[in-house]
Amino acid sequence: MFTFHNIISKETGRINNQLIIKADSGDPESMYQLGCLYLNIQNGRCVDEIKGVEYLRKAVEKEHLEAKCNLGVCYINGTGLNKEHSRAFQLFMNASTRGSSNAKYYLGLCYYMGFGVEKNNMFALSFFNNSAICNNNYGKHAMGLIYANGLMGMPKNEGVAFKIFQDLDDKFQVGLFHLLGRAGLPVNKKIGMGNIKLAAINGNSIAEYFIGVSYLLGYHDLTQDIKKGMYFLTEAGKKGNEDALLKLAQINDGGLFGQYINIDQAKNFYQLAAERGNEEAHRCLAKYLMEDEKDVANILTNMKHCVKA
Repeated sequence: MFTFHNIISKETGRINNQLIIKADSGDPESMYQLGCLYLNIQNGRCVDEIKGVEYLRKAVEKEHLEAKCNLGVCYINGTGLNKEHSRAFQLFMNASTRGSSNAKYYLGLCYYMGFGVEKNNMFALSFFNNSAICNNNYGKHAMGLIYANGLMGMPKNEGVAFKIFQDLDDKFQVGLFHLLGRAGLPVNKKIGMGNIKLAAINGNSIAEYFIGVSYLLGYHDLTQDIKKGMYFLTEAGKKGNEDALLKLAQINDGGLFGQYINIDQAKNFYQLAAERGNEEAHRCLAKYLMEDEKDVANILTNMKHCVKA
């Protein structure tokens, strides 16, 4: 339901020498921007997580609030350093007390998930709400999910949730409401899937995964189209969507949907999904590791026989 993003950043530019020079000369905003750019996801992995963390740390030393948020996320996910939830919580709390609405959102996640602090739904709800009051889109989105599903002791109110998602122009969630007939809306697959397709085309990885699977299976009145399904799944995987990475691994592993079996590709996708914390991917990787160990043992046994001969 809720998840930590890789980073919260509006940095969509490119790593360039001018930015590196400014960052290395001690400009905290350049340090932050450069760290974010290095942590952007490309083909399922960060551009350079070590350098990303290095520049975020430098920006944190200069008291850059959003750098504290993103370094905290690195500690949560184990990106470029060891997981340390208590350290992440400290960074979020520090940035929150200094006015970061992103940090308030992340503190809500920490209290909801029990990361670095004991689970407490009341505190989680308070921080999510405070983030939303500060006009933070992530906080607003969290409140939309809370109202839509009646979480954390809040009464379910799909009408309020739908209004939040409309105001955010969240085409994926708006599409789901039309598709499923929520908030008193009539079921309308055309409007629902139309919105979800737009969200996918605009790069929403959850929508890309949803549309990809729908094309593969011919769901929600879509004509089955394996090529389109694989395209959207691949796009979602490039952005690090763990569900898409797992599905791509399973397709390559089993030769599903008319695709050729590609064990090496499957292992790569399992590895990427496992790095995102996917339990099923971890189990599949462990299975392959056991098989590889058996192969090594057989090779060594055969080598011994050859030597004796």
